[in-house]
Amino acid sequence: MHEVGPFSIPAMRDFVPEKLRPWIVIFIVIIVQLSGGVYLAAVSEMVGSTALLQEDIMMAGYASMVGMGLTFAIMFRLKFRFPSKVALMTCGTVILIANLICMHTTSVPVLVVTCFFAGIFRMWATFECNSTIQLWLTELYPVIRTHHNLHRFLVEMGIYALGGHWVVAVYDDSRHDCLSEFPHHA
Repeated sequence: MHEVGPFSIPAMRDFVPEKLRPWIVIFIVIIVQLSGGVYLAAVSEMVGSTALLQEDIMMAGYASMVGMGLTFAIMFRLKFRFPSKVALMTCGTVILIANLICMHTTSVPVLVVTCFFAGIFRMWATFECNSTIQLWLTELYPVIRTHHNLHRFLVEMGIYALGGHWVVAVYDDSRHDCLSEFPHHA
């Protein structure tokens, strides 16, 4: 049987501490999951701010989901073709541009196409991060650490599940803060 060394992420530079590396990847996952165009959880807020129909925003959100689903057809080719640094920099750049386009466009076809490509790159970045820290999350052989691994897994899955709800909560908090500056007339 061959010897298994400790978990490491060789894609990061040596000055980054080993214990901090997986948490940096989880932070990147949080950023990626809270970005990416249109959130279906925030449809009513987006309808009011963009003056588009609810169906238009929903169609853009569904285009993002289709893009995320279609990515799996080429996921392993992307994973083995590009190193992690190139993949995450590319995905981050495309997601940033897609967010800027989605914030400023009122054209439905532009919004739908942008969300489609944002979904592709969002899933690529998520898969890149997950495959990078998968062994850290599961640690194949020590069964004793099951509860600790379950905690890590649940934290990551909670980030995915609550991403849209966090956007709505942050939006509601910022809207109430902005409205509190104006006096209310009775």
